[in-house]
Amino acid sequence: MFEQLLEIVRQQADEQIVRNDAIDNKFNEDAIQEAANSIQDTLRDQLANGNLQDVMQLFRQGDAGADNPMVQQISSMFSKQLGSKFQVDGLKADGIASQLIPMILSRFIKKTNDPDDASVDINDIFGSLTGNKSSGIDFSKILKQEKDDDGFGMDDIMDMVKKGASSQKGGGGLLGSLLGGK
Repeated sequence: MFEQLLEIVRQQADEQIVRNDAIDNKFNEDAIQEAANSIQDTLRDQLANGNLQDVMQLFRQGDAGADNPMVQQISSMFSKQLGSKFQVDGLKADGIASQLIPMILSRFIKKTNDPDDASVDINDIFGSLTGNKSSGIDFSKILKQEKDDDGFGMDDIMDMVKKGASSQKGGGGLLGSLLGGK
């Protein structure tokens, strides 16, 4: 998933990063990586915090506009990284992030939902975000419906995904085992 996301960031980053004087050219690739990291980390955090329905809604509706709260969270994270790692002024960093992140997400979601484009698969995305703890779940089917006929619904899936995403964030070790982690 990350490589496909990174490729989309590279395709979209020309004006906002590469040709932007606010970001020193020697940091272009690092800034591109940070944009992809911000998206991946925020989606993983959303899943770890039990917000599967919000993430699914993002992919279902394709609403990656700047007014979407999840897009705002990703943009904020990326803006902070631009400031702290590349010394981009706060207002400029906010402008870059608020322009670039919605474009990247829109393209990423469009590719994910395109049945003729197998380069980005929703099941691979969730597998990557959850450390493959969600294998066996057909997220493309879930995008089309929230509860199937056998009663296995979003609550069951949310529990599985939350545990997988939490383990990807860290945890582990003795404390993680004591608290129910693996």
